[in-house]
Amino acid sequence: MPLSTGGLHELAHRLTGGSTGNPQHHWQFIYNRIAGASAPQTVANRIRSLWRMDKSPGAISATAPASTAPTTCGTTTLGAMQISSASGSSYTVLLGVEAMAAAASNSGVLVLYDRLLQCGSFPNNTTAANAMTTGTNVDRFNSTVSTSPWFAGGNQIWIENATALGSTAVNCQVKYVNELGTSGRLTPLTPLAGAAASGIDQIIPLPLQAGDKGVLQLESFQVGIGGTSQGVALAHNVIIARPLLSLPITAAGYGSWRDTLSGLPALPLIPNNRCLAWTFLAYAAADPTLYVGAHFVDTG
Repeated sequence: MPLSTGGLHELAHRLTGGSTGNPQHHWQFIYNRIAGASAPQTVANRIRSLWRMDKSPGAISATAPASTAPTTCGTTTLGAMQISSASGSSYTVLLGVEAMAAAASNSGVLVLYDRLLQCGSFPNNTTAANAMTTGTNVDRFNSTVSTSPWFAGGNQIWIENATALGSTAVNCQVKYVNELGTSGRLTPLTPLAGAAASGIDQIIPLPLQAGDKGVLQLESFQVGIGGTSQGVALAHNVIIARPLLSLPITAAGYGSWRDTLSGLPALPLIPNNRCLAWTFLAYAAADPTLYVGAHFVDTG
């Protein structure tokens, strides 16, 4: 990949604005607000989507997807991290991330991910399957070749609660196309709502069918498997996400940093039509207020 033959010398040259590389350092303050109003509290030991949280710089209050038709996310999607695309045939390399928590209760694990595709407004008061075939694969991380840097193995299906759910757990299932292009694959039954998965903006990663490593398309989403629905029209979003890097925050007032030059994953490639965003696995119930940074350079 790509910084050609110059090694560390060339990398340092690009990071200081030399050659054709474009260094980008993106710092964001993530507020505990959604469109200026107080955000729901994060549930301890659960994954919180930071997609709708107000950010500076960045889009204020990115909205949840409103259509059950899958939509490709990209650089112009409201809520995407605003970094420039590389020019020509170049790509962007992720050099590292950093973060600091504003309060003691804000410790947890941040995950930087590429939001490949999203669809939403699926009610959970029906047991009918909701068809949502895209007809085409995701537009990046879509190779069926395992040795490709764009291999679809690693793409995940996440449920994102668009509204706070009730106390009655219901099972859900997604039909999808796997990383090799095989259709009709089914996620194991996974409970939504109930005490474990009811918070607004909570993310529930779905396991894939045995043997699968990734996802290319979504085909349908169904709740209330077995004939039981929750009885109220509460909404879920379904997304395909590609996790890129995780960063633990152990305590307030302490900065955390991960670089990909001396650690793993090593200098991951970031596609041009990316939609970068964050999730947060909270160690305790909290109102997340975070200062985060992500650092990139073009391959030239």
